[in-house]
Amino acid sequence: MGRGSWGARGGAGRTVGVGLVMVVLGSAVGAGAASAATPETVLKAARRACEGGNPDACYQLGAAQVTGRVIVDRETVEVKADPAAGEASLRKGCQKGSCNACWLLLTGRDGTPLVKDAAVGKRALAVCGKACTQWRAKLVAERTGQEAAESDEPYYAAITPWLRGESECVLVARIHGDGLAGKADPKKAAAEQIATCEAGDGDACLVVVRAVVAGGMDGASLRKAEAALAKRCGTSSYMEESRDCSLYGQLPSIRRTRARCTGGLDAACADAGEMLLPAEMEDEALVLLEPACGRNDWRSCELAVRAARDRKPPVPALEARAKAMEQRLEAACDADDALACRHLGQALTRFYETKERKERGKELRKRSDAMLEKACDGGNVAACAVWGQALYYGWKMPKDPERAVAALDKACQGGAAVACELVGYVRGLPADEEGRSADEKHAAREARWSLTARACILGYEESCRLVEANSRPRETSKGHQEPPFPEVIEARKTLCAAGLGDFCH
Repeated sequence: MGRGSWGARGGAGRTVGVGLVMVVLGSAVGAGAASAATPETVLKAARRACEGGNPDACYQLGAAQVTGRVIVDRETVEVKADPAAGEASLRKGCQKGSCNACWLLLTGRDGTPLVKDAAVGKRALAVCGKACTQWRAKLVAERTGQEAAESDEPYYAAITPWLRGESECVLVARIHGDGLAGKADPKKAAAEQIATCEAGDGDACLVVVRAVVAGGMDGASLRKAEAALAKRCGTSSYMEESRDCSLYGQLPSIRRTRARCTGGLDAACADAGEMLLPAEMEDEALVLLEPACGRNDWRSCELAVRAARDRKPPVPALEARAKAMEQRLEAACDADDALACRHLGQALTRFYETKERKERGKELRKRSDAMLEKACDGGNVAACAVWGQALYYGWKMPKDPERAVAALDKACQGGAAVACELVGYVRGLPADEEGRSADEKHAAREARWSLTARACILGYEESCRLVEANSRPRETSKGHQEPPFPEVIEARKTLCAAGLGDFCH
């Protein structure tokens, strides 16, 4: 499931010190000495606290010894690493009850375990499981308005930043999912994440919805996951504001586009990839995008390059794949393929690219404009669709709505879905204009939604989503609810008759 099995990809939820490793300073070096701390005094304070039985201090000391870094007065300072001593400190912290110490032993700094010991995994399950139960109870108490118990954890001063924060419950799920305490148990991992999501942890819900999108869950787990997400994401505000609910709201579209993609519609592969990338599901996106790129769908190539190159830290194998797809675009552009030039230019102007590559990208996009116009005049439907959008929106050129609609009309008649959607939007504008008669407004809505339905049938997922969204009761300016427009209901009937079962109920 993306970059990990049942683990979170960071987030704004509670962290347990894995993101910023901490050490007790106050009692060991004195409040007045804290501001004048040195690496030596910081580590000495951690060592004393660890020897005194503080499990978190053992974890913090061990992490500093493993990484060879501490923070002094908010500055990262290199110190001599001592992995053997670090392992010993972490083992002591794990045994005394530090979930983080157990976890660091199991996974290491870069995913390479410091130890391969099922006994450590079992100890981690016991320690982190207890903390997870407390965390869920705290979430439920907050959600129900009850007072949560005050934490008796001491104040810590950060000394070693290097890992992204994760809750204890996420760690428990990953221990089960990755088999760190024995045999891997995906069902148990799923159950842990679903329970944490039900308690109200948004990061856990994001992991759950990614797993639902990725597929492969057993039937019982899938039903529980969807029930938990439906309960959490039942309000429109949540759907818009939280990452997990935003992705959950796109689930019908992702499933529909993925089915169309596997059925051979390359444009749907690009649509699905474009929805998966913001959810940081690059691996799942590449499964769809790379084959479509190999069949010369240039938008899929551009998105695949993004998926491979956006990974931080960079993955050498993905960099090589990105380069191969970029070279494919390059070769097509050199052969005067206007769309390949356009998408290569857009790939090269991404924010992370070098100045030289961005300049080349701008040149390619400028060159592609002249090529698109020529190709459209020659009857290239796909070129007409992109050229029409460029004219309508004024992409680095003056807007020309009249020429834009002419190009888009030609593209729509030739089967370009996105062109049908934009022409439909333009044809429907009179429906919202003051002074129009009822007949004129009906004709405008009829043109708008019939073209939107055509775009959906042709595979443009945004049009399908628009029909779905406008099928709900609409709110008037006075706050009343009215049924959807009859023209939208007709569009649904058209889609149902075309075999799109989602619109038959």
